[in-house]
Amino acid sequence: MGQTLRQQARKQVNEASANRKRAWAEREARLVAAAVEVVAAIVARDQAEKAAALAIEAMAGEQITLTEIGERCGQPLKEVIRLKRTYLEPAHPNDARPVAAPSEPRSA
Repeated sequence: MGQTLRQQARKQVNEASANRKRAWAEREARLVAAAVEVVAAIVARDQAEKAAALAIEAMAGEQITLTEIGERCGQPLKEVIRLKRTYLEPAHPNDARPVAAPSEPRSA
């Protein structure tokens, strides 16, 4: 009889363990799917913002101000500037052009 109780206890523990593992695996699958959605949305957003920045650049090439670009697009100037800075300007001001060596002082 002692063996039967142990077998029943083992079965009960194994079932509980299997249920926990199944619940963990289901949760993990949901989290992975959600993470994929997050990354896909961020990539799509970045691509859309890059396209918007290129359109801003094209509009600026038509000699209109950033303020007017914002007005034409129904966007605040702050957003137009953010897109321009984020996607069109170099990360560091020194990246834009080479730094010239300091010139020698002229003798009088």
